[in-house]
Amino acid sequence: MDILDDAARNHVMVNFHGCTIPRGWHKTYPHMLSMESVRGAESYIFAREFPQRAPLQNVHFAFTRNVIGPMDYTPVTFSNNRFSHLTTSGHEMALAIVFETGIIHYADHYTEYRSLSPEIRAFMSELPVTWTQTRLLSGDPSSHIVVAREADNGWYVAGINGQDKEMELNLDLSFLGSGDHEALVIADNPSSKGLVVEKRALAGGQQESVRLLPHGGFVMKILKKP
Repeated sequence: MDILDDAARNHVMVNFHGCTIPRGWHKTYPHMLSMESVRGAESYIFAREFPQRAPLQNVHFAFTRNVIGPMDYTPVTFSNNRFSHLTTSGHEMALAIVFETGIIHYADHYTEYRSLSPEIRAFMSELPVTWTQTRLLSGDPSSHIVVAREADNGWYVAGINGQDKEMELNLDLSFLGSGDHEALVIADNPSSKGLVVEKRALAGGQQESVRLLPHGGFVMKILKKP
């Protein structure tokens, strides 16, 4: 607590790593942005068993560890480290929304991010870290999770598949309300390891079908048309 008191007096923001689980401190100390307290992406460096566990473990974290406070997993790592990913690029992208944290600590090498398309780089750079509301659209700790989070500039939807088989989901988007919307969708390319970007027109109240590759994922930014 002394660290947080000292940081507050000196107008310093705090992100605890190598720490114990959250205890609600971010409610008292809003300058405490996040806490690690999770076996995150750095485990690809030293834990041989981590890649096999990660896809479903990421689903578990959304239902367990992240519920009790902000979690700095150091997400969105596309390149392989000492031990290779089983998660797809779409799965990695989605972690920045599925996991809640006061700071998104993108953890890959900068060359990986520079190689992305302008649309994806813009999506990542503009991604909010505070939300006005969050909704669970679909999920089960044994398989997958899809969440929708609202910010001032629209809705963000993201989903990850923890299984090694493909999934088809029909998402209820009635929370968007009436009117027409446009969605920017970033998802796995079925024929390669990369990502595909597309724009879709959405009508308020409709069902939206999404396809999740094995260990895959997607993100979606939805804006209401004027």
